[in-house]
Amino acid sequence: KKAEDVRDTEERMKDFGKQFNEQMTKYRAGSMSEQERQINRQLDSTVAVYWDSADKLAKLMEEGKVDEATLFSMNVVRKNSNDTEKLMRALIDENSAQAKTSNDLAVKTVGEVRITMIVLIAVAIVLAVILGLFVARIVTRQIGGEPDYAAELVRRISEGDLTVKVDATRAAEGSVLFAMARMVERSASFTQKALR
Repeated sequence: KKAEDVRDTEERMKDFGKQFNEQMTKYRAGSMSEQERQINRQLDSTVAVYWDSADKLAKLMEEGKVDEATLFSMNVVRKNSNDTEKLMRALIDENSAQAKTSNDLAVKTVGEVRITMIVLIAVAIVLAVILGLFVARIVTRQIGGEPDYAAELVRRISEGDLTVKVDATRAAEGSVLFAMARMVERSASFTQKALR
């Protein structure tokens, strides 16, 4: 029964070793910092020593040298296991530090983009207001005055009221109000001539 237990344990260790190597191969396929490469080099030699000591421990157990295996396990295998664990922790700490640095950089970039977007939106709003005022000024200049005033005059003239006084004193020549003032004057003049 003990020999069977040893073989089962040995099989589980081999399976664990295979899984460990597969995962480390995947991990190492990505880009690594110099610190990660250095830890990985140390880990390679430490893991090799650990697996050698685990194999020796299994052999001692298979040979029935339980006392020697126990001492070997407590002294050599435990030390090799602790060394491997320290390097794995160092690798995890290095990856955590890199992740924090990347996250900090991402947060900073998001903040900068947010500020840039706010500035761009503010500039766009200011430009829209300026453009709106510019267009309103052009329209007002072409009309010759306020659009509401011009609309009221057109309504009254369309109803036949030629007595309306068009205030075109500030209207530019060529504007709608200027043209309406001339039209009303001419129409009134033509009407007066026709009545005489």
